[in-house]
Amino acid sequence: MQLSAPRHVPARPHRPAQLSAPRRRDARAAAAAPAAAALGRRAVLGLAAAPCCCAGCGRRWAWYDSWFALNMAAGMADYEHAVAPLKAALFERLLRGARADSAADVPLQLLEVGIGTGPNLRHLRHLGGSVAVTGLEPNPAMWPYAREAAAAAGLGEQQLALVAGDATALPFEAGRFDVAVITLVLCSLPGEGPRRALDEVLRVLRPGGQLLVVEHVAAPELGWLRAQQALLDPLQQLLADGCHLTRRTDALLRSSGFGPSSAGGGGAAVPQTRVDGVAGATAAVAGGGPAGEGLLAFEVEGMGLIAPHVAGVLRAPLT
Repeated sequence: MQLSAPRHVPARPHRPAQLSAPRRRDARAAAAAPAAAALGRRAVLGLAAAPCCCAGCGRRWAWYDSWFALNMAAGMADYEHAVAPLKAALFERLLRGARADSAADVPLQLLEVGIGTGPNLRHLRHLGGSVAVTGLEPNPAMWPYAREAAAAAGLGEQQLALVAGDATALPFEAGRFDVAVITLVLCSLPGEGPRRALDEVLRVLRPGGQLLVVEHVAAPELGWLRAQQALLDPLQQLLADGCHLTRRTDALLRSSGFGPSSAGGGGAAVPQTRVDGVAGATAAVAGGGPAGEGLLAFEVEGMGLIAPHVAGVLRAPLT
């Protein structure tokens, strides 16, 4: 059932008196471990496939949402560890550009589409009170984890607002946000959902606002990996909240209306550069050269079916 209206949720975390937030998070992860072992990031037919955050779902089942949230909370550690250096470099580029473009005394308005359990919030730790995060997440079972992740990152209760809504029809006015984040979301939107979601992000970003994106994609060449992705794609969708293994999200991003992250780049052609693994992508982003201003194509070692990735920081048109 599609959620008909956004629900703005206060960021007050629910903490039982007998457990602190970190200890409660550890207890949840321990409880989820059997499920994660059975169907975690690497469990589709014993291959490395991953569940993704879905921010544009239709009918939802409470039991599945709860199971999936537990699975994401306990089964993401290997993946997040593998991409952590790259995410850190991407967030540094995103936030450096956003701070240069905005007033110093106004909190940065950041939208994360499909915030899930909040694994990206750790990269905002150094911002203190200078950021306000709006997290779109249609699965309410994810919200307690996201709140705990925000607390662990040092964000105050009023700095995170959770909203239930549809990524393809964002419940926000045009130009509201300075920056946006999408990681492992476009793979799981049905049909034309990925394109409509990017159109919506363009709408709600201010002119010249920036988008950080990290997505797994179809293998770039015909071969055994691409054949495996095609064969297991239906099962992946069933087990991983609609996630597709064969999406050409790189091509979609290049034609989305976003441009390179360099000043004035919005609307220009987005270059795509193939680099060697997460280390190569991190170096390209951190180095500040032309390659780091567009999309980077690379593989995340050890991630099997979802190893092929694209990532980058893109800019919306200035007008």
